[in-house]
Amino acid sequence: MSADHYAERLDGRGGSTLRQFHLERACLNRADGSASWRQEGTEVLAAVYGPAEAPSRRENPECMVVEVLFRPRAGMVSRTDREYEHVVRRTLETALLRTVHPRTVVQVVLQVVSDDGSLLSAALNAACFALVDAGLPMSRLFSSVTCAVLPGPLVLVDPTREEEKEATAVVCLALDNCPRGAVSIEGDKDAKVITSYTAGTFSQEAYLGVVLFSREGQRVIDEFARDTLQKYYSREIPAGA
Repeated sequence: MSADHYAERLDGRGGSTLRQFHLERACLNRADGSASWRQEGTEVLAAVYGPAEAPSRRENPECMVVEVLFRPRAGMVSRTDREYEHVVRRTLETALLRTVHPRTVVQVVLQVVSDDGSLLSAALNAACFALVDAGLPMSRLFSSVTCAVLPGPLVLVDPTREEEKEATAVVCLALDNCPRGAVSIEGDKDAKVITSYTAGTFSQEAYLGVVLFSREGQRVIDEFARDTLQKYYSREIPAGA
């Protein structure tokens, strides 16, 4: 299994190198929480509304209901968009402490601003940090990384749209944010895979390589996100408070 030795990427990256990313929170005034996640040519804006009292036909007496709307950059919502809605919703349900707010509903709206590959990962990352911005109780934070599998097998981390088209498979993982050297609640030192979305065919060896490289990418995203959020909150908390 190889990633670093793949040297033919058009943008000059190594096989296991992520694109530069940018996180902005509280970017929408009318939402209860919001965040923008950009990986160079791919950007998703997430807005959180609620929790609010759920209509009787949708309420759950034991926990909060999570709704996700995925809006493409242009055109009608596609079948893939609906699949992405389902993946994001199930991931958020595992991360939120939903029993804290029974009989309520929270809506997460994901707007695609631009798409140059790894779109689902960008949507998951934007959604996670929008929930953080909304102040909703969460059992875990997570980061998402997408990998493209090419014959060999070769793994390309954070593929562009062109690289996804050339791949035999594309795998998107969401992993819980367990700091390096720390032990998660489940007792694992490595980040636990909480979501796995795949398209195409690949071997077990290739999938294990995807998990390995995704964990490395998750650590980079986790460190970046922690530093970024600390800078945001340090500006909002008065000195000596």
